[in-house]
Amino acid sequence: METKILLALIPLLLAVKLSTAETKCPSLQKPTDFDKNQFIGTWYALRGIEHSEKASSNTTKHSKKCSEIVISSKNGGESWKFNWNSKNKPTKQFSLKHNPKTPGLLEGNGKGSFNSLQLTKLAGDSTIWAATFCRTNGGVSSVILSKSPAYAKDKVDKITEQLSAQGLDVSNHYDRCAA
Repeated sequence: METKILLALIPLLLAVKLSTAETKCPSLQKPTDFDKNQFIGTWYALRGIEHSEKASSNTTKHSKKCSEIVISSKNGGESWKFNWNSKNKPTKQFSLKHNPKTPGLLEGNGKGSFNSLQLTKLAGDSTIWAATFCRTNGGVSSVILSKSPAYAKDKVDKITEQLSAQGLDVSNHYDRCAA
């Protein structure tokens, strides 16, 4: 009798283990001409993408103003600070470290909601980037950033395609601000 109960529980335990397994952080192509000084300053969040979520959603959040992300460097660019300002929400702050041996990869300090951030630049345009966050809970998400608060759909779609070409699921995305 106990063996039958144990055998009946094994598939259930495996299902629970698989459903809670952490998503592995992707290894994205590093920007070949990464200049950390280009990334310092004010950026605007144009599109959010949840790569690890199961439900698919293509929705638009019609906000008149894009969220601002102010990126500053400390210690000659070894450490970076992100201040994420969203409408009607408190500012989120992240501290990251840059390793010159891995351009475009910023590592968290272990005290936050994500382990690392990988940067992808729109081919031929240093004013549009994707920042892909690998969260501590195993989730992976990206935000498309622009130096301009104006929504440029063609550029946003192109960099989203670049992420897709690197193996990320981009079907669950939403535009953070409208044109």
